Amino acid sequence: MPHFTLTKKNIFGIVLLMSLKRYDSSKTKFTDAASKHERYTETINLVVSEKIYLRNGVHLSVQDQIDFNQMVRFEMMEDFYEYMDYHFLLNKVQLRQCIVDWQTKCGIHEDALGVRTLEKAYERRRKEKINTLTMCRSISA
Repeated sequence: MPHFTLTKKNIFGIVLLMSLKRYDSSKTKFTDAASKHERYTETINLVVSEKIYLRNGVHLSVQDQIDFNQMVRFEMMEDFYEYMDYHFLLNKVQLRQCIVDWQTKCGIHEDALGVRTLEKAYERRRKEKINTLTMCRSISA
């Protein structure tokens, strides 16, 4: 299972550090997002220093786990859009080939995030960009 060492040197570590809470078993029942949401099937072990453990605690609420997963998905999709813009628009590689190459590069299986899903997401993103640019041009004209 992959692990992630908490640090303030990247956005994921900062968000997780801000979300850590102390856990009092007499007051709260701890659950994880995976048990409540079938959508999240992957887990990762967090490596926490003793200093962080003593200062912050080591538990994340279900909502914090969901918010973190959404942030990771947002960052992943931003990476996808940048990759696609570079390879599809600048290098003129076929759209589906770009998507498959990105999935391979990131180790994302077709069952987790399909080619058609990514293709539609990229098309929506391109339309949004075109609409934004068109609106900006009409305002400045």
